[in-house]
Amino acid sequence: MRRAALVLAAVAALLSARAEAATVELRVPRAFGFFIGDIVEAIVDIELAPGERLQESSLPQPGPITTHLDLHSISAAPFEENGKKGWRLRLLYQNQFVALDVRPVQVPQLALAFLDGETPKTVSAPAWSFLAAPLREVAPQRRESGADYLQPDVKAAPLDESPLRLATTLLAAASFIALLFYLRDRALWPFEARKARVFAAAARRIEALARKAPAPEFCRQSRLALHRSIDQKAGRAIHYEDVDAFLDARPEFRPAGDELQHFFEASRSAFFDARSAQVDDAETRQIVELAERLAALERTA
Repeated sequence: MRRAALVLAAVAALLSARAEAATVELRVPRAFGFFIGDIVEAIVDIELAPGERLQESSLPQPGPITTHLDLHSISAAPFEENGKKGWRLRLLYQNQFVALDVRPVQVPQLALAFLDGETPKTVSAPAWSFLAAPLREVAPQRRESGADYLQPDVKAAPLDESPLRLATTLLAAASFIALLFYLRDRALWPFEARKARVFAAAARRIEALARKAPAPEFCRQSRLALHRSIDQKAGRAIHYEDVDAFLDARPEFRPAGDELQHFFEASRSAFFDARSAQVDDAETRQIVELAERLAALERTA
């Protein structure tokens, strides 16, 4: 019996020594000034020897701990900093104590299970406390009704809307001015009759024809619209032999010189050669693309 008692004492001493090998550090933001319903945070760092790991099943479950305290949530993760390794627990408690004066609320000790290889080990985070503060005086003045103890709602102060109205007005004015610049640049209403944007008007006309006119009629009408816009831009009638002179007078359209030459050649064949009455899709695309190209060059001139 005596030998068995000595063995048990040696095992208890060994387990105690193993439990003390872990270093536990508790950190709380503050220990006072909490009201009912407040969340109280605690950080517990448990420094362990290499190879030791937490049994996560030993973590407590959120819920009531005492009549005055709930465990709101708990999270655990390994950490390594300043040469120390271990586990860091973040615990959020919720105070449920209706204090009539400043009193401490006890947070009980937290015991966790670890494994060193296959050997179990228990590490305990120490108990601690925080001070709960009352929401009202201990003996309030007597009132006729319980509703009289309630404080009236604070009236909302009127907001000064003048800065918002000024900002809205300035933004509306800036948007209107930007819209005018856009309409003028694209020669849209009310600037669609502007002389400097005759190709833009022709491109819109050709785009409308492409949506509703059959191919032969589209080619005829779109060619006439494009020829009239070229004549209007030059200030006189422009024929095939006048293309070079037109480009010399309006060099901003020279990047489209080859397309203009091809357009005038195709127009001469279409209007004066009865054998060229057939129209293909490539020709209609070329007319649309030339109108858009001339309108783009017109905008950048």
